[in-house]
Amino acid sequence: MSNSIVIQFAESIRSNEGILVRAQHIGNVIRINMSHPDFVSRTKFNRSGKPVFSERLCSYLAFLISAAYCPHHNSQVENVGVSLTPLIDDIIDTATDFEIRLRKQLKQEIGVDE
Repeated sequence: MSNSIVIQFAESIRSNEGILVRAQHIGNVIRINMSHPDFVSRTKFNRSGKPVFSERLCSYLAFLISAAYCPHHNSQVENVGVSLTPLIDDIIDTATDFEIRLRKQLKQEIGVDE
């Protein structure tokens, strides 16, 4: 990943259609939506109200940032006028759904919990 990429945390990022999005990639900035349900469900807060970056949250953020960044695919797709956004959103939806299901199953079967 290029050192020129900037990660910012913001509230209530929405698409042009008004849909709440997980992240937004504009130029060299990737903005993470702290009010998205997927972010909220992975976040715990300390006594001063600041988010605690657990391993679970960091994994989610790494996956999200990687999906938003995709420099190789973005440059190729721009040349043909196709958007990868729906595909990337589907992949993230699927991954987060499986994470939830696996966490429930692991908790029930072997007592694994955070």
